[in-house]
Amino acid sequence: LEFRRVLFRSMRGISEHTDQMRLVKSAHLDVDEFEGELILMNLESQQVVMLNAAGLALWHGLEKVPTRRDAIELVKEALPSVDPGEIECGVDALINRLVEGGFLREVPETAAG
Repeated sequence: LEFRRVLFRSMRGISEHTDQMRLVKSAHLDVDEFEGELILMNLESQQVVMLNAAGLALWHGLEKVPTRRDAIELVKEALPSVDPGEIECGVDALINRLVEGGFLREVPETAAG
């Protein structure tokens, strides 16, 4: 499936993200869009990740839907023909990759405000 190939490139180390955790973008990022993709550079670790159009939409969507559950629902609405289980697995993989790289942090809902 095209969705699987373009949204996430790594399925290793999928962690369990709780629905009560808010996803917060790191303050130490350089973010650039280039030809429909998003390039994120963690200025502390010097790690770089590229997100395709689907990942870019999810990244921008985190401002409106800051939890894992909300992000999954956003992608399900955007891609109704894709298997919901595949979406959940893919969103988890992407969130895990971004958390591991220091691009996102998971904080309890009450501490995020």
